[in-house]
Amino acid sequence: MITSDSQIAVWAFKYKYNLLRPVTAIRNAAALGNPAIAPDPNWESLILTPAHPDYISGHAGFGGAAVKVLQVFFGTDDVKADVIYPVSFGVTRHWRSFAGITREIDNARVWGGIHTRTAELMPLRSAGRSPSIASPTSLDRSSREGVAFAPARGDGFRHDLRVVGVPSPLD
Repeated sequence: MITSDSQIAVWAFKYKYNLLRPVTAIRNAAALGNPAIAPDPNWESLILTPAHPDYISGHAGFGGAAVKVLQVFFGTDDVKADVIYPVSFGVTRHWRSFAGITREIDNARVWGGIHTRTAELMPLRSAGRSPSIASPTSLDRSSREGVAFAPARGDGFRHDLRVVGVPSPLD
């Protein structure tokens, strides 16, 4: 539920504050009158810019909420995770924490030019204080049926990530 709640909050904030994406702010910096932004009418982001407001980041909101659930479920942020993506290029990404995965996603969206740093940081700060965050007692560790991630034997870490199933919304 917390990931669903995060998206309700994200979209409410996006349209409440209606903050400009970097591409709009940089291209129109002269008209905005903000001396901290150097105007460049030809500036392009490295990632295709979505057609909705910047603040707050939907990926950061969802990722921050999901990370918090995983931290509570496993009782730690320590994890060894290796993901090959894209498979066609065989690029392997390595992480040592759930928070590290989220940090990389957030950085990619800022470095790609589609979000400001503020849009990425605010959801992460909010996720840990969410009243709807699952408590350890509300997450059933005894059954791995339908659980997206389960602990396996680690190499110096408390847990490795292994995909064991996909939760069904009908369960």
